Amino acid sequence: MCAYSVFNTFPVYPLSAKPLILLAFCRYRYHTSLFNRPGFKKILNLIKSGEIDCIIVKDLSRLGRDFTEVLRYVQRRFPEWGVRFIAIDDNYDSEAESCKEDFLTLPIKSLLNESYPANTSISIRNTLKAMREQGLFVGAYAYYGYQKDPNDHHRLILDPIASEVVRDIFRWKLCGLSQDAIATRLDSLGILPPADYKVSQGVRYRTTFKKYERSHWTAVAVGRILNNTAYLGILIQGKTTTPNFKVKKIIYKSEEEWAVVEGAMPPLVSWIDFMIVNHLLEHDTRTAPGQETVYLFSGLLECIDCHQSLVRKSTKAGGKEYGYYVCSTNRENSRTCSPHRVSESKLKKNILLLIQYHISVLTDLKSILSYVDTIPFSDRRVQKESSRMEMLKKDYQRNMKLAASLYGDYQDELLTREEYLQLKKQYSSRCTELEKLIEQQKVENDNIFRNICGKNAWIDHFLQFGQVKELDRRLVVSCIKSIQVSEKGNLEITFWFKDEFRKVIAKIRQICTELPNQKMETFLESLGEGGVMCG
Repeated sequence: MCAYSVFNTFPVYPLSAKPLILLAFCRYRYHTSLFNRPGFKKILNLIKSGEIDCIIVKDLSRLGRDFTEVLRYVQRRFPEWGVRFIAIDDNYDSEAESCKEDFLTLPIKSLLNESYPANTSISIRNTLKAMREQGLFVGAYAYYGYQKDPNDHHRLILDPIASEVVRDIFRWKLCGLSQDAIATRLDSLGILPPADYKVSQGVRYRTTFKKYERSHWTAVAVGRILNNTAYLGILIQGKTTTPNFKVKKIIYKSEEEWAVVEGAMPPLVSWIDFMIVNHLLEHDTRTAPGQETVYLFSGLLECIDCHQSLVRKSTKAGGKEYGYYVCSTNRENSRTCSPHRVSESKLKKNILLLIQYHISVLTDLKSILSYVDTIPFSDRRVQKESSRMEMLKKDYQRNMKLAASLYGDYQDELLTREEYLQLKKQYSSRCTELEKLIEQQKVENDNIFRNICGKNAWIDHFLQFGQVKELDRRLVVSCIKSIQVSEKGNLEITFWFKDEFRKVIAKIRQICTELPNQKMETFLESLGEGGVMCG
């Protein structure tokens, strides 16, 4: 006779030394709700080979906690295989007549055993959900560039080594390197890829994607880093789930169901750089032959008519090479769109001038905003309220007076009790509504003036380049979102943060209307008609 033992309360080896118990097995570190645990698989193989004809467990829960599976094995599979099953604490022996005639005890006890992992699963799910919503990290491994806080493993802090690598990857992308070129550079510098780096730091990390003993950086790995919003300090968790504790099929949740917490960890890159990098990733760019970086205007030039990209061509004259750009649609079919040809030298010259002018304007704009923000609020306030505010206040006062006069009319029997209560309710409701409208109007008026330059980080983004003397890839992509080329080679430039620029100019124009100021008026006049420049 052979026996399968899952006694956790007794030593395994003395049991296997018993004359009738030839084999003993443990379920250590495996949930009994799982029937794919190694020890159980081994027992099934021994049963099929005829080496085991009896299984002994402490109780039914030690065989398993899956109601359906326990009954399938105990009532069907074991009898088919001629295997005797004994559960000591549950007083169950498959060969005992009393057990053969009892059809209720076994299912009830198995159902109760299943309720334990079911309740545990619900409790764990609720706990993890609450932790995710609080911005606590519940993953097994930290993102590359971060590490778990030694004092709190549910908090992520910067990894001093890997975080610098992540910053370099974003910087190189802005400077014109492709994902392949970045991967090659990382390998040449001897920087370990994410999986190998985790192992080198003592993390017990395993992955099914590793094919070779020594891994290498890939364009895909670089792309994942460039796309990962975690580097903005945004922790996104709970993207997947399973139907229940029995079924391990992965279900992908919709974005609305994700747990998203901003500021859960220190950011590694600015949101502006992240936005620009991901804009570049959406456009196909080609690395210059024999070069590590893309062309200066790759991914930015667009035909104003067909909205397709312009491609770079070159020609030689007088021993020199001259570059120019043409519409990609025209290149494939000249009858579909005109060439929209523009020389590279013209582009460089005009773009440099426009960027210099744009930075100059933003320098003046920052000075204007600083001036506006230092003016005492009482001096800035318009002496006369806007017509809407005046109308709201007058309406409020009128309703308050009418409400106050109601009781006198009721006392003079000019109003019945029902009329008095109804009118009082109407006036009170109207006054409450007007109070809210007045507060909203105050907020709108204050927003025109107060802290107008408090959140204009985009201005500093441009000003970081200072006095520009020549173009480079990072400067161009950081300042310009797109360049549209007309049939005659004219350029229509769209700078980053065009809408933000318009809003600030509109606010300054409104302030200048209510509170005339020579400095602001001169600045607005310098922008030309409409107060908006460069697309």
